[in-house]
Amino acid sequence: ILAGTKGDEMQQRMQERGSNATWRCVMKRIITIAAVLLAVQGAALGTGFMVPGQEGLSGLELVSHRVSVDINEQTARTKVVEVFRNQHGRQLEATFVFPLPKNAQVSDFKMYMNGKLVTGEIMEAGKARGVYEEIVRRMVDPGLLEYMDSQLLRMRVFPIPPGSKQEVQVTYDEQLTADGGLVEYVYPLRTDKGSAKTLEDFTLSVEVASSAGIKNVYSPTHEIAVTHRDDMHAAAGFEMSGAQLDRNFQLFYEITQKDFGASVISHKRSDEDGYFVLLLSPKVELSEDEISAKDVVFVLDTSGSMKGEKMEQARQALSFCVKSLNKH
Repeated sequence: ILAGTKGDEMQQRMQERGSNATWRCVMKRIITIAAVLLAVQGAALGTGFMVPGQEGLSGLELVSHRVSVDINEQTARTKVVEVFRNQHGRQLEATFVFPLPKNAQVSDFKMYMNGKLVTGEIMEAGKARGVYEEIVRRMVDPGLLEYMDSQLLRMRVFPIPPGSKQEVQVTYDEQLTADGGLVEYVYPLRTDKGSAKTLEDFTLSVEVASSAGIKNVYSPTHEIAVTHRDDMHAAAGFEMSGAQLDRNFQLFYEITQKDFGASVISHKRSDEDGYFVLLLSPKVELSEDEISAKDVVFVLDTSGSMKGEKMEQARQALSFCVKSLNKH
């Protein structure tokens, strides 16, 4: 369970605190907890999760996970709204835990219970380490060791009636960096087989604004819809039902004043040839003298398979395209 570097680090810390006998006792406890984990769906890490105060209970189910990101001149504000459900047949006290991405600063952290605003605690990495270790030992997941050096948001929630839902909102800010005009945004999620699945929806939307101009917008991890409102504003996002939170969301966009944006994203493992993605994108807004005269030919399928509703849809599409042509 604690194999590898993280396990060695934890073992060393435990040995420093007590005898080998103490370490063996702790290891026995962790192994017992692991047996419970095998029968429990893991909680998503990098997102928030609800830990019941009672021993031996699995984390509360994640109903929905909604993320909205506003990027303005490479400053990203991420708002996360999560809804949990108490699937256990009893009233619970629980702790909401949210590992913060490195270099992120919290701007809002709130939850409403019975119409009253409840505020949480922001813990620095040093203080949070003990909380992480305690949760690992108790019941959640040894994967939390990955976040040992991260800040932690913590909020105690009581009471949570059986079958009830609880919504939590977290907003944090971070500064993005550009490499050769290519800006990267990452929303961290669980990246192993124990990741959670939303009972309902997982949605993520991104608004990007840059006075330098925005060309390529691309995600190598998720299928997104992209809209260029103009040369300085773009939007992207996706919506999934019953989504598996099994990989980080990654977004790249290129900032440039040039007429065409061109960027290359490459990847190579040591034992593979590697590959690359070349992104080319023209600017959205053009002046009349930049538009070249051209002839446009539309081809419409009129075969038997197009009868009825399909043909009507095709006619409407053709009409829209023709009306959208400019005088050139």
